[in-house]
Amino acid sequence: MERPTVIVLVPVRNESWILHRFIQCTLLWADHIIIADQCSDDGSAEIASSYPRVTVVENPDPTFSEVKRQKLLLQAARQIPGQRLLLALDADEILSANVLESSEWQKALQVAPGTMLDFAKVNLKTPDTYFLHSAEDGKAWIPFGYMDDGAEHEGAVIHTCRIPEPPNAPRFRLNEVVLLHYNSCNVARNDSKNRWYRCFERLTFPTKSVVQITRLYDWEERLQPRWKIRSIKDEWVAGYREEGIDLTGFEDHPVQWWDWEILRMFKTHGTRPFRYLDIWSVDWEALRQQGLAQGIAGLPEHEIKKSQSMSERLVRNVLYKSRRHPKRRYIEYIVKRYCPLFK
Repeated sequence: MERPTVIVLVPVRNESWILHRFIQCTLLWADHIIIADQCSDDGSAEIASSYPRVTVVENPDPTFSEVKRQKLLLQAARQIPGQRLLLALDADEILSANVLESSEWQKALQVAPGTMLDFAKVNLKTPDTYFLHSAEDGKAWIPFGYMDDGAEHEGAVIHTCRIPEPPNAPRFRLNEVVLLHYNSCNVARNDSKNRWYRCFERLTFPTKSVVQITRLYDWEERLQPRWKIRSIKDEWVAGYREEGIDLTGFEDHPVQWWDWEILRMFKTHGTRPFRYLDIWSVDWEALRQQGLAQGIAGLPEHEIKKSQSMSERLVRNVLYKSRRHPKRRYIEYIVKRYCPLFK
């Protein structure tokens, strides 16, 4: 079988904190990178365009939809002729450096069209340590790759499979080559994103309870006592280090674009829909004033008052303090059953 063209599909919005390193690492083993840039204002599109074998397509849609952006990326990838192996990654996800010499990867390049490639995902705590290995800790492998056969891609707005997923598609599981996830290495960014996800879910799925939303996004903190912190394997980064790529430090900006988006949600919907969510550790009024001084568009004109009524504080405190309680499920059942404030 002729070697396929390896194409990496990446949705991007304000990823300058890691984009240089992502592209440098990925171009060592991929033939092309296609980036769908969605309204970045931090130079992400310019960074991507400065590299050979990187194509930037514009995603002008201001709304969030994972399935729409993946379809856009697939459409661009399928303009490249010949057999294609597609990998759908985020900018903070880097394949381990042993992909450069792995016989397992060479076998993956020979799978039949229509085959999905499943990887273990390694969540890093710092650039040198990890707290969760999906295969070692949960016997879970996640589909990130697809030997393209032109299948349609369907999915949901959020938390959906990034590649076509035909019924009964054959799977190829990789064990040596893993996906290194750098999301938690940038604490402020991770916190901001989780706040935004909570607010997005509240607006997009209004029937979903506050309990459901909270538990969906507090998993790192809730499960932290179970984590076994381990040093990363040298083989995961050695090949990149030898190429002069530094994966050891990342700039941590205190304000992220998601925070401005939350303020825009406040302007459109008010703060009431979000009053029971765990987002109020941020001084939103101070941030609004800072944004107005910087000329950030679309922010509320009026003062934002923190949600501090007794019922609001009660809901947030119960959810926070019960997150690791041995009878957490029972507590959640009781409050969902008897307290309409949680719905």
